[in-house]
Amino acid sequence: PDAAPTGWLPWFALRQPATETLLFGHWAALEGQTGRADILALDTGCVWGRSLTALELEAGRLHSVPARQSRARG
Repeated sequence: PDAAPTGWLPWFALRQPATETLLFGHWAALEGQTGRADILALDTGCVWGRSLTALELEAGRLHSVPARQSRARG
């Protein structure tokens, strides 16, 4: 979002604060950060070597584990 052209905002910046929590993925560049408690970005860039993140729904806790480097088979 910081590299967006002047006047452009991420779609979630237009959402009014809500009592429900919104979850989304597929935006690894955010590294899981939206700056909002009511909007959680779950994509933390596992495919790029960062981490895999999941939300434990019952407890409302995020869990992250580091990505593993793949090993060539041969």
